[in-house]
Amino acid sequence: SELQRATRRLDDQRKRTELAAEAAGVGYWHWDARHDVVNWDPTSCRHFGLPPDAGVTTYQGFLDRIHEGDRERIRREVDNSVNEGGEYPGLQFRSITPAGETRWLMTFGRVERDQRGQPTGLLGCLLDVTERHRLEEQVLQAQRMDAVGQLAAGVAHNFNNLLAALVPTLELTARRSPESGPLMRDLQAAAQRAAEVVRHLTTFAGGHRREPVSATNAIEIARRVVELSRGIIDRAIAIDVFGSNVPTYVEVDGGEFEQALMNLVLNARDALAATVAAGTPARIRIEIMRVADPKPRICIRVVDTGIGMTEDVRRRAIEPFFTTKPPGRGTGLGLSSTYAMVRSNGGTLEVTSSPEEGTTITMLLPEGVASPTAHPIDAKVPGGRGEQILLVDDEPAVRSAIGAVLEEEGYRVHSVGDSLDALAFFETAPASFAAVIIDRSMPRLGGQALLDRMLAVAPTTRAISFSGHSASLVGARAALSKPVSSDELLRTVRRVLDEADL
Repeated sequence: SELQRATRRLDDQRKRTELAAEAAGVGYWHWDARHDVVNWDPTSCRHFGLPPDAGVTTYQGFLDRIHEGDRERIRREVDNSVNEGGEYPGLQFRSITPAGETRWLMTFGRVERDQRGQPTGLLGCLLDVTERHRLEEQVLQAQRMDAVGQLAAGVAHNFNNLLAALVPTLELTARRSPESGPLMRDLQAAAQRAAEVVRHLTTFAGGHRREPVSATNAIEIARRVVELSRGIIDRAIAIDVFGSNVPTYVEVDGGEFEQALMNLVLNARDALAATVAAGTPARIRIEIMRVADPKPRICIRVVDTGIGMTEDVRRRAIEPFFTTKPPGRGTGLGLSSTYAMVRSNGGTLEVTSSPEEGTTITMLLPEGVASPTAHPIDAKVPGGRGEQILLVDDEPAVRSAIGAVLEEEGYRVHSVGDSLDALAFFETAPASFAAVIIDRSMPRLGGQALLDRMLAVAPTTRAISFSGHSASLVGARAALSKPVSSDELLRTVRRVLDEADL
């Protein structure tokens, strides 16, 4: 009959709708407000982390599934819809599954009314939008980190100029006045600590990526970090490295990798302070293994059994200057600079943590290939033989400090603070300068433009790039990073002067 055919069509349409909803991950639910009965379909149960047959509950049972940070907001929205006759808006909230997993869910629907127009309940759909929230969070985090990175780069540039004058001046003063030894050593140590903070900032800002990068034996570095850290962590904390006896190489600068790993170990040590005080077993474990992701990568995990982090702290953990440590106990730059190092080398870093359950930091880095052993550097610092050096830097203190170091070691130095003045002076007698040292960032005429015009006048000009940034001037024979030690400055200048013409 026509009724049977219509019934079959409706049944077929219902099945197609259910199939499409299941394929799209859309769950259905209904709340009868008069009898306080909530019904979830199997898909909705799955979104809440419940078995398919757990689809009947109460309004309070529904609220209990919502994260406490969202619960009151959802209660107000539902009360407004049902008790005050308002429309039912689309809502997003966090739900805690029985396994403790946090999921983001989105629900939308309509208010049901009786013949008199009075609300009797709600009918709606439920979607799991956890993955979308994760991606949105990554985009927002990347934007926030990029903005902070630009700020960090500016701060680091200014501090680099100050340290570029301070570090060589202290070293020169120490050589000239041996009697000031202890005091001068303290001042030099303070300057080096300041330089280390600036290096963290520039690493975070993406300013210390070096090319090419040699391969580093991750197992060897990890074992060295463990040995170094034994003297600065409580003896009650067990610390070990787990990995293959076969060398495992990562395509990362060795110094950067060692510093990053030490940052993670020190953070783990601090997280274990309360554990040690309570007499509970405390442990730091460094795990290193080769994985396919999909191409070969090296996975480095630093796992601790400490106090862990709340979700809010975990999300902010890699932000520079963010720290939960007491004043004076941390800069908030350790994990952020480690994250920047990993990112700049084409890797990823993930923080996994829960309160009272410890923390795991996972780094995935490109696998490297062992490179030949480098020849040791001669310990003797070579001096000058009367060669004239043109030094161009817009910071007077930097010119004074660098010039004094070079002149002390037998060079003649002509210092200029304005790039256009330097160009005019160079053009009068380019052959009289054995080398030029050029700051990369200067007003009026930048370092790259200045070098280009010098090379146009004298193509064999021996130029040294001098900057707080990692990028070297194109056409320079060598690059120095601010702040530079006297030894590195003198070695670089001597090497450039002694090498054959290009």
